Amino acid sequence: MQPDKMPGDSHSDLCRRDFLKYAAGGVAAGALGANAVMDARAQSILKADRGLLTSYPTLTSATKDWRWNRIRSMMADNNVDAMLIMNDQASRYLSEMQRTTLLFPIDGEPIAFSVFGSGAMEAEALMKGEDAGIESWVRDIRSAQGTPVHLAEAIREKNLENARIGTFGVDQIGHIQRRTGNWRPGGLGSALRQQHPRLEFVELWDEFMQLWLVKNDEETAMFRKAAAAAELACELFRDACVPGNTLADVKAAAYSEPSRYGVEMVHLWIGGGPDGGREIPWVRRGVRPPVLNRGGGL
Repeated sequence: MQPDKMPGDSHSDLCRRDFLKYAAGGVAAGALGANAVMDARAQSILKADRGLLTSYPTLTSATKDWRWNRIRSMMADNNVDAMLIMNDQASRYLSEMQRTTLLFPIDGEPIAFSVFGSGAMEAEALMKGEDAGIESWVRDIRSAQGTPVHLAEAIREKNLENARIGTFGVDQIGHIQRRTGNWRPGGLGSALRQQHPRLEFVELWDEFMQLWLVKNDEETAMFRKAAAAAELACELFRDACVPGNTLADVKAAAYSEPSRYGVEMVHLWIGGGPDGGREIPWVRRGVRPPVLNRGGGL
């Protein structure tokens, strides 16, 4: 394998160097913007590609099939009959749903569980999406579930009581006790084995991650647009960092324009003061937005 190439298959022509560039573009740009002091070279680098912003890449059923087939091939290689995934991002990789636990069999349809009531809202959004022509990847969505009892019932329903099940962080992640509603750290695997003593769990974190990190063309297009949106947000951030503006002005500038291109900006943290660091907690404390002063002071 060439050192500059991502490991993978014919679906992706993404170089490792480009992947790192696009994936980390927002981080690098953010560091430049936060300092509000840029040399000529930095200014030449930090230019959003507006052509990428006006494209609207999406993940089609082809990507769903590509992801599912690769994960199921890995499952077959490890002789497991299903995957039980508690990690939200890993679950989203296979379901395109948020805040869910996923039971993903090697054959048949997966089941998505929502521990809290958010699953009902997620299902509503998916139904509205289908009306707009956006296909749902998972059809069996169970709201306000995901406790060991619910998962044990689903395992029985899928005839997996004696199965070998691959896991993604299950024994490291807690669960909600059905009767008390209290959070119990760890031990979900033990709780399920109490219901089905012949279950065998195999942690497949590393095997899953190796597939997750390889991107196909549809995913790469979304990375590139996300990087362009991050660069645009940082340009606006930089331009708003002038004496007299407030932190509210800076945040509004960085958030507003990317949303026009269908990009949601999240977790924008602004350091304050000459030494940087986290911002003043002005929003959650309900105080007047701090004003920027020359030299980095607030």
